[in-house]
Amino acid sequence: MRAIELLSELDAAAFARAVRDTWKAPPATSPAAGALAVLGRQLEELGDPELGLRLGALLVDRPHHGSMSAEVGWALRWKALSPYLAAHLAQRGRSLAEYLAGLDAGSDPHVARRIARMRAARVDSA
Repeated sequence: MRAIELLSELDAAAFARAVRDTWKAPPATSPAAGALAVLGRQLEELGDPELGLRLGALLVDRPHHGSMSAEVGWALRWKALSPYLAAHLAQRGRSLAEYLAGLDAGSDPHVARRIARMRAARVDSA
């Protein structure tokens, strides 16, 4: 997951190209398989490389791996991003709650926990 941390420093368009065009799909048994699938789905579904990068980085962030993953920092990053994501979704006729309800972690338990935290934070702030 260090690669995601490094990619988050890139221009959003370069990140999108890396996810879509550069990375080869890892074997299904690889821990990275689920994370890469989540990144690709968010980029495609959101249609905005910057939001895809920021949301994807939050979704695949692993607790206690690298500088991005301190839980307090993660919560602050989600709190900062969620209004922008909500506004983007509203322009497309969707709500943040609806979007979060539709997020699929696949078989990745870390992503599932991040989605649950996003949903809980949304409920707490509603």
